[in-house]
Amino acid sequence: LNADGDIVLNADNGVLTLSPDGSYQYQSTNDGISPESVGGSGDAADWTEVTLSAFNDGTSFMDQQGNLLLGNADANVGYAGGSKYGVGVDGTNGGQGAATIDDDEALVVGLGDATDSVDVTVAQFNAAQAVAFQWFAFDGDGHLVGSGNFVGAEFDSNGTFAVKTINALNMEYIAFHYSSVDVNSNQGVVISQLDFDAESDPAIDQFTYVLQDGDLDTDSATLTITTDQPLDSLLTQPVDEV
Repeated sequence: LNADGDIVLNADNGVLTLSPDGSYQYQSTNDGISPESVGGSGDAADWTEVTLSAFNDGTSFMDQQGNLLLGNADANVGYAGGSKYGVGVDGTNGGQGAATIDDDEALVVGLGDATDSVDVTVAQFNAAQAVAFQWFAFDGDGHLVGSGNFVGAEFDSNGTFAVKTINALNMEYIAFHYSSVDVNSNQGVVISQLDFDAESDPAIDQFTYVLQDGDLDTDSATLTITTDQPLDSLLTQPVDEV
């Protein structure tokens, strides 16, 4: 009981407060956000939470109107191990690297959830490639919502990995493309890890209660509260009388 005589119940996803007059308040403690991290290696098993589509050099991953062309994917996804690990494109055209995103190749990552910001860690990358290595963000319908390059990517203390934060509203797909105009394009780049916030699964709290009136008649019911959006709101309504 609190100082007002209310019964306070702490549940997995929120706090239920029952007042003497039969009303209740439910305050969620779940923010609706699920931190996601994929990759962290060149092992295919660490990339199963996202979809990967690879495009050979000369194959368009986007049309002139900014629509994603996933059906055009015609290369194999490449996986690079070792100290500079990650995923890229195992192109079927001659002269391309076996696992890196090389000259005019592209790799499209489907996140599975909409997000507004992704931290992209890359390897086999140097500052001279920052302009040519490009990203294009698409929403769930495949419409372009943002683009840029890797200028400003921050290297770790060993110079092995670099991290670039990509910001675009409601992006669900990211295409990584190496422009063919760069003199360093034959060196290639791999995507080592992706970190982003996604919408969490619906949060459910369930309460079973028994009410008793002055004649000692009782009745029981179950209160189930399900929330499937950012959960900082307050839900208030009366409990039915016996």
